[in-house]
Amino acid sequence: MIFLMAIEDPIRRSQLEEIYKLYQKDMYLTAYDLVKDHDVAEDIIHDAILKANDNLEKISDVKCKKTRSYLVIIVKNLCYDHFKKDKVKGVNMKHTTPVEDLINIQDTEELIETGFLHRETILEISELMDLLKPSYSEVLKLYYYDELSLTEISEILGITTNNVGVRINRAIKAIQKLNKERSECRA
Repeated sequence: MIFLMAIEDPIRRSQLEEIYKLYQKDMYLTAYDLVKDHDVAEDIIHDAILKANDNLEKISDVKCKKTRSYLVIIVKNLCYDHFKKDKVKGVNMKHTTPVEDLINIQDTEELIETGFLHRETILEISELMDLLKPSYSEVLKLYYYDELSLTEISEILGITTNNVGVRINRAIKAIQKLNKERSECRA
């Protein structure tokens, strides 16, 4: 957390340290899942914390779902910015280490409220979600994994509540269709 030493205000630095300690793993998994590179994921986390510093007054409660979701969205946007820079440079962004290798089964099951799904099912759903448009997978993750309300999601994404509901419904239908297609291919 040496990067936080640049923050001169000790109160702000303390808040950012707490945020970093609470959400570092979630931010890392999100970043690594997108960029597939440990060092880049770490850099993105540091940049996300510094961006959070710019809007720290908007974070009323550090230990709430909204804060976690806010940080994850910052990380995703920084990852997308990274992709744009790499695309301009002509860098190959694909790496072979899957994020599932970094997560043990207990952590994965904690993301699922019911906790009874098997690892294979979780990975299969994750694979299907990766095939969706980013706007669809994003609302599903916020709604089901982060357990945010439609209103909270609409505030975070800057879209209407109705649009959130439509995206969730379309995403579910798309996952059902993809799952049906997969089942037919296996049969």
